Amino acid sequence: MLGFRRHLLGSLPLIAAATALACGGESLVVPPTTGTLQVTTSTSGTEPDADGYIITVDGTDHGAVPATGTASVESVSEGDHVVGLSGVAGNCQVQGDNPRTVAITAGATATAAFAVACTAPPANPGSIRITTATTGSNPDADGYAFAIDGGTGQPIGANVSTTVDNIAAGDHTVGLSGVAGNCTVADVNPRPVTVAAGATVAVNFSITCTASTGSIQVTTVTTGSNPDNGYSVSVDGGTAQNIVANGTFTFDLVAAGTRSVRLSGVAANCTVAGVNPQQVAVSVGQTATAAFSITCAASAQARITFVRNDGAVHDLFTVNPDGSGLSRLTGFAGLAETPQWSPDRSKIVFEGGQSGEIFVINADGSGQTNLTMTRSGTEKETGPKWSPDGSRILFTKTTIIPSDLGDTEVTDLYTMNADGSNPTRLTTTGTEAAAGGYDWSPNGLLIAFESEPVGTLQGVYVVSSSGGIPTRLSGGGVASWAPNWSPDGRKIAFLSQAGAQVQVWTMNADGSVQTQLTDQTGDDKAAPSWSPDGSKIVYMYAPAFGTSDIWTVNANTRETFNVTKSGGDNTSPVWSPDGGRIAFVFGFGSGSPVIRVINADGTGLVPNVSSGYRPDW
Repeated sequence: MLGFRRHLLGSLPLIAAATALACGGESLVVPPTTGTLQVTTSTSGTEPDADGYIITVDGTDHGAVPATGTASVESVSEGDHVVGLSGVAGNCQVQGDNPRTVAITAGATATAAFAVACTAPPANPGSIRITTATTGSNPDADGYAFAIDGGTGQPIGANVSTTVDNIAAGDHTVGLSGVAGNCTVADVNPRPVTVAAGATVAVNFSITCTASTGSIQVTTVTTGSNPDNGYSVSVDGGTAQNIVANGTFTFDLVAAGTRSVRLSGVAANCTVAGVNPQQVAVSVGQTATAAFSITCAASAQARITFVRNDGAVHDLFTVNPDGSGLSRLTGFAGLAETPQWSPDRSKIVFEGGQSGEIFVINADGSGQTNLTMTRSGTEKETGPKWSPDGSRILFTKTTIIPSDLGDTEVTDLYTMNADGSNPTRLTTTGTEAAAGGYDWSPNGLLIAFESEPVGTLQGVYVVSSSGGIPTRLSGGGVASWAPNWSPDGRKIAFLSQAGAQVQVWTMNADGSVQTQLTDQTGDDKAAPSWSPDGSKIVYMYAPAFGTSDIWTVNANTRETFNVTKSGGDNTSPVWSPDGGRIAFVFGFGSGSPVIRVINADGTGLVPNVSSGYRPDW
């Protein structure tokens, strides 16, 4: 049978017809919103398609139409539609555009007439086997199209073969189109071929592609006091990438031409010299450069915020790292805890109040605002952390469950906007699990957190900062916790068991290449945190109960270094913004904790910056 065998699909209404509505006893006639499409076919020539064709509207089958005849499609929505014929036999060809655009008017009938010409198929046809072979840089990703004798193009991949049957014996042409501008077809295109009866002739197209992109290497040089700990850089407004304060980042596969490179995320006390964004000329196969010089002046970024316990009252303070300029910010008749500077150093977020709520306050102590306003007695919010761009706040919410329901509380991760609006729940851990240590990824898209779902060991998970299903990164055979992202977002530091001891580990951001960095016996470790340049991790190491020091470990060489060397009670280390110093708490277990500051190389100890704890620099 010369025509295609096919299923004949019934006409499918696109939009319901106008209806009459009863309103107050009277009928309200709604004007029609659809029309009718009438398709007419006329087929000429020898051996026409015996079983007719299929009508398509906007790419969807809408029933059969005879080879010569008429069929209608009802309830077509008003407006322009793409109408065509499919299922046309190989020896027949639709004259004119197929498909074509037809305008439908509500309540009216529009027509589309198709003329089809058929020829006798070859008595003993042959075949053409078409092969494409693409080499070189930046090959055409979406392939090409081939056409025989100038007919309708058919898709073909960049490195594939396809055979076209039922080709009449004799001379033909085969052409390749849709070739990208950086690619060239070797030899003649289109090219002549001679098809012998009953035989297959091969047509091979060799395509060579050259590079059409280059690279941009961005360099940052930051000087001055209190430098920023890193920035974001983007090309032509695309996805921003993290770059450290003194470092490089390379954008690959950048289209040739003039590109705009912008540095953002610069702290308020820092100034970018020259033009920003910079216009950079990218040449094919070459690496262009964009260099940014940033100068930072002294600002509130140099100050340390912390909590001081005066009897039953915990208040928020700031102080210079040498102990001068002590300033009390809050005056609660309750608690202030876990303060953290905003990325631009203009505000501090903290938990406070009698029932556990999230507050924000300006660096000078003004503008104190309760963001959560819980005060229900059944909920409390704790541990707020700013997103890298300062637009959102991550925190935990603990909900108290009535005792007659079994468990007593559930703790999960939430985010909210910096003004307290749009609180969003990120995790659902269950009544016997809690989201503990947690950290934003540098690009603000992911949250790493520790959790212990029912029936599993404590582990490190990640979840989208907009919510979703968490993914466990750390192995399930041992417990792991306290995740902290590296400044470039490529790795996560965490704590995990190694035998009977707790050690500092790192892994790639996808959970691969889990590497043990420390190998120290002793009682415990806590608070791993990357240095601003990503070269080291600071942590607390307690070789025995009641004695602990602040240590660092080199993330590449695994070399460990005892920074404090006091053998006392040293905890809660935090890096200075430039990574040169570390603030920590001495004597927390004694009930009279003191904030201390020391150089990262163990020199220059400032033993009594202020009484207090929970420092953030």
